[in-house]
Amino acid sequence: MEGRSACALSPGAADPEDLGQPGSPAATPCKGVIFSSSPVLDLSQRGLHHLGEIFKVPNLTQLHLQRNALAALPKDFFQLLPSLAWLDLRFNRLRALPAGVGAHR
Repeated sequence: MEGRSACALSPGAADPEDLGQPGSPAATPCKGVIFSSSPVLDLSQRGLHHLGEIFKVPNLTQLHLQRNALAALPKDFFQLLPSLAWLDLRFNRLRALPAGVGAHR
């Protein structure tokens, strides 16, 4: 398929073409990893049930995940996002956060 990555996201995960600004996606998934050059990533209201993909976005400062159906976050979620200053998880089904949240700076 022209214009699409050969790598695929798991069902319920975000469409890579929707991750960036219109016409220029900020993230490209491959082998389960999402890389992004943008400091802001909005995945709100996407119907996500899990984050099966591993985010490795060192310069990401804002991540919007509100109004999804997330029940858990990966254990290394916060270690892979060292610059994260804003995380919106409102209106999800989370019952606990990974232990790394306390060590995140």
